[in-house]
Amino acid sequence: MHPPHLPTVVTDGLTVSVGTLAVLFVLFPLIAYAYAATKQRKLLWAWSDLREALAPAHVYKARTVRFDMAIFAAQLFLVLPAVTYVGALYTAQQFAGFLHAHVGAAPISITNLAAATLIQIVAAEVLGSFGTYVFHYAGHKVPMFWALHQVHHSTEALSPFTAVRGHPIDTLLGVVVGSAWKALVVGVALYFTGGGYTPAALSVIAVMALASLVQAALNHAHVPLCYGWINRIWVGPSFHHIHHSAELRHRDKNLGGGIPIWDWVFGTFYMPRPGETFTLGLNHQSLGDANPHNSFKGYMIAPISNFGREFGKLVGLASKQQRRRSFRPAAFASQSGVDQNATQAPLR
Repeated sequence: MHPPHLPTVVTDGLTVSVGTLAVLFVLFPLIAYAYAATKQRKLLWAWSDLREALAPAHVYKARTVRFDMAIFAAQLFLVLPAVTYVGALYTAQQFAGFLHAHVGAAPISITNLAAATLIQIVAAEVLGSFGTYVFHYAGHKVPMFWALHQVHHSTEALSPFTAVRGHPIDTLLGVVVGSAWKALVVGVALYFTGGGYTPAALSVIAVMALASLVQAALNHAHVPLCYGWINRIWVGPSFHHIHHSAELRHRDKNLGGGIPIWDWVFGTFYMPRPGETFTLGLNHQSLGDANPHNSFKGYMIAPISNFGREFGKLVGLASKQQRRRSFRPAAFASQSGVDQNATQAPLR
């Protein structure tokens, strides 16, 4: 199977982005109405009931959500994840061809159609998601990346627009890292399965790409749908809402965006308890007027400054460690009788 041309990749990416808009403006209102009607056990006809079901005042009057809507309307990065996702599949096939040309034929060639299809799907949807998980984990644990990623977590109410809330640099780095890893893993899988996608695998991957957009929009909406045991294999809204909690017990939990397998593996899995309530936001000290990301400067400029400061600390620490390594041998060689602690102290 020949890889698609780059213009086709971009066109497909734009098509997928239109799917995101369809979820926001068509599918989501239907789901929100059905959820509210089920909870109230009646059909909703009154305008006040409809408004509360589709756009609750406490959600859409929240300053963070209004800011999310403005950023959503203005940002060009909406199309980036879709384009890079399709581009990763294109690059994967090119990488498989590169391996075949420079390494030679695969030592094991899996020609069975069903087996090849399964391997390609697992590579794309399970193993391929590991890169995104690792980058997301780093976004929470590494101060330099948290300086950017915390923008996404500073929202104090959830709406479908929150799915694309984030600093552009964080978004760019995330899709580049995730796409590069996916291209590498899928490329290796293709190398061992004939060099091209099977029709069934390509169909499943395309459906999963669209489903993930629906999933992202719903998981960031105010509707706390619970999928029950299905949350253990496919992330649902109530499961992902935990990830946006300001409570300490929920911190750095449920990092997997689509499937929770890596949360299981690395101990970040948290199954919400029935009726569990919590506050949304960075923490209890960064709410309302204390929220650092409720202005253009706080949303766009300050994270870059914080990123640069943390990066500078990292470079300074590395430079300091290098000076220690280069200094110690000479010091100990010329001052073997000098107390080692005294020799090292000025360098701390």
